Amino acid sequence: MGDEDLVWCAQAVQRAINVLEGSRSALAAEAVRRRLHARRGEASGAETLVNATAVSGALARRIERDAQAVSAQPPVAEALGRGEINSDQAAMVAAAEVPDDVRRELCKQARSQTADQTRQTVRAAEAAWRRESDAQRRARQRAARSASMWVDPHDGMWHLRAKFDALTGDAVNRLLVAAIERNWRSDKDLPKSQRRSVPQRAADALVWLLTAAGAQSADCAEEGDASSRSTGSAEPAQGADSARGDASSPSWAGHAGSAARDAVSAPGDLEAAPAARDRSTVAGVGSGDDGWVMPNPTQMIVLTTLDNLRGSSPHSATDPECTCAASRPANDLLVVPGAAAITETGTVLGAADLRRIACDTGVIPVVMGGPGEVLDVGRAKRTIPPAIRRALIARDQGCVWPGCDRAPIHCDGHHIQHWLDDGPTSLVNLALLCHSHHQRLHEYNLVLHLPTAPAPPGEGWTVTPAPPRKPRTPTGDHVRQNC
Repeated sequence: MGDEDLVWCAQAVQRAINVLEGSRSALAAEAVRRRLHARRGEASGAETLVNATAVSGALARRIERDAQAVSAQPPVAEALGRGEINSDQAAMVAAAEVPDDVRRELCKQARSQTADQTRQTVRAAEAAWRRESDAQRRARQRAARSASMWVDPHDGMWHLRAKFDALTGDAVNRLLVAAIERNWRSDKDLPKSQRRSVPQRAADALVWLLTAAGAQSADCAEEGDASSRSTGSAEPAQGADSARGDASSPSWAGHAGSAARDAVSAPGDLEAAPAARDRSTVAGVGSGDDGWVMPNPTQMIVLTTLDNLRGSSPHSATDPECTCAASRPANDLLVVPGAAAITETGTVLGAADLRRIACDTGVIPVVMGGPGEVLDVGRAKRTIPPAIRRALIARDQGCVWPGCDRAPIHCDGHHIQHWLDDGPTSLVNLALLCHSHHQRLHEYNLVLHLPTAPAPPGEGWTVTPAPPRKPRTPTGDHVRQNC
């Protein structure tokens, strides 16, 4: 079987799967309509699916939910039944909060899209037709916040699930990404067999964040108690120092206990690597060779337009020099239509959130192609300075690999023409690539090409195999490390 035949067979199998999932969706919707579960003495339609088909409870609940949404939209159900779209696309289009004529157009576009592209199209359409104000959206998100923990009785593992409003989630994500990046830097010099996996580094980072916060709260309470006890006596309370243990000793984790230090510095049960454990490294000072700067808890990069920033000002309504309305939508400079602002983690902010942030933060302008900070350091540096990194985020707004939607915080700065091949460190020779696609591009010797025509941020880029490299003898000044 040739390569083309293999691809054709995979497409044919997927179409057959789509048709079968369309039939399953129709059957599930009909079972719910008939209230079959009530006649069988079962609690819900999902329980009927579990007992009848032996699928998991989570999958059964998803099938029931999606089936009801799809059955309420006949054009979507028909497209799924014919195998033209898959079940994920059908569920997204059916649940989209848009008029019916827009939904039909979304269904038509989904036939030539991947599920990820359909998700982006649906999100953009909802933003264009959203009838929910920023205040209503924030109130809804705040009311829906939740967190829960439970233990699996079979293996004794604890599970954690949480959801937050946009601003809170963005802050948590930035802290978590910084700790995960610190764990990666701690592991990268270890043998490959001893490095933690990505989920393990994330779990250890979360443990450190939670235990560090708890330890600091406990220390503050103990210090307050010791202070109040020593008010009437010259001698400190007995045992006050021993109660703190070694939490007061200097370490990069501050007052975090030994469990917190082990979680963020040591891979699994291994001893901690002999790396510097200073608090400033975790707080966000410094950058990697690719220009990635670990976010500081007090630092947030927000992408917006000048009109939106002026429109979010409380004085814009009375300022005679401001010609924009407070409710003016974002223009096409932002990758998400209808958004007032987007953070480097990909969080979409409304006008109210932008106004809240703009009240007490400093603004660093990025004028593309205008005067200001130097956006071209030529061959002088291979590493990407912070000024160019900010401009790169403003231009690309995420990974530019076709079909990828990873946010800037998860991306590296990539030299389109490699620095070893005399490529300059300038904005026109750089692009944002997520860690996975950046590694794939170099591993498979691929080349990234700039858009040939005007396109929205992060779109229009293409990837092709690289031509054979010319033989070259590296010198001491041209040692190839990272891009």
